[in-house]
Amino acid sequence: MMRRAWANAWRTTDGRVAFRFMMLAAVLCIALPALLFAGEPPGDADAVYEDFVRQARSHDPNWCPEEARNRDAAVASYQQALAARPGDPRNIEVENRIAQLYAFYENAATGEKPMPDKAAEVFQHIIDTYPHSQLRWVEANIGLASCSMMTRDKWQAMDLYLRVVEVDPETIAAPLGFDGTREWARTQVAEARVRMVEKVAYAANRIDYEECARLMAMLMEKYKGTAVGEAAREQYLAVLKKVSRTLPVEGTAPPSALATPALVDTSPAGTLQDRPSWSGTAKVLAALVAAGAVLAAAAVALAIVRFRRRADQ
Repeated sequence: MMRRAWANAWRTTDGRVAFRFMMLAAVLCIALPALLFAGEPPGDADAVYEDFVRQARSHDPNWCPEEARNRDAAVASYQQALAARPGDPRNIEVENRIAQLYAFYENAATGEKPMPDKAAEVFQHIIDTYPHSQLRWVEANIGLASCSMMTRDKWQAMDLYLRVVEVDPETIAAPLGFDGTREWARTQVAEARVRMVEKVAYAANRIDYEECARLMAMLMEKYKGTAVGEAAREQYLAVLKKVSRTLPVEGTAPPSALATPALVDTSPAGTLQDRPSWSGTAKVLAALVAAGAVLAAAAVALAIVRFRRRADQ
């Protein structure tokens, strides 16, 4: 009986249409779940990125309670955030934070100590990869210079600090990766340039007093009438007193010489926006609803065909 019914339905035009409709419904029932689970919807990479950043901040010393601090856990989550959207220029923010944690974080309770070699790798990657017009690029030069001082590479440190002094704040663009205006970023860089004059002088003093005097005289002349030029003048006068001594006194470095750069962690807090993401449960429900709708449509079509056949008889 069933075979005869199918055969009769197939022989009629309406039956063939209904049959094709049912086949399409079956294909859609199989394909819809696959399509839903095949990949993330557009823009979801940012949501995944931000989820991992929130996880990282639950262990980041700058964002979490003291008892929850754990550099390795924070770095691991930050690295997962980077993997969520590879090659995105906004990643400069998280890469900079990873480098800071390696360079400057120390926790006696967990035994975590600064790791300047690892930090230097990340800072160098930022310098090589991201636009020079970014505030975090400038900070990466400062961070790498600090790592160089930690590892006693005074020449590299001096060159990096000098590179920051010579940055033109007018070339700095609006920040990527966090909320901040172009003017705010330019102000940060302008202030950093003045501070870095002292860093240049300190690194050069560790090499040679006369080299330091030469650099300060050059900066004093090049940036005459500016805050950078005035800072260089002060350092020049200070080094002249040292040059006049027959035996330079070692160990006279200012306490702040190896301090964490002042630009670290100046971005406004709370820059991540809560964005809805598709959970696994939501995807399953969506697939079931879609499949149910298709099957219902197929059932209606089949009922119409049967009704017409009965009417013809």
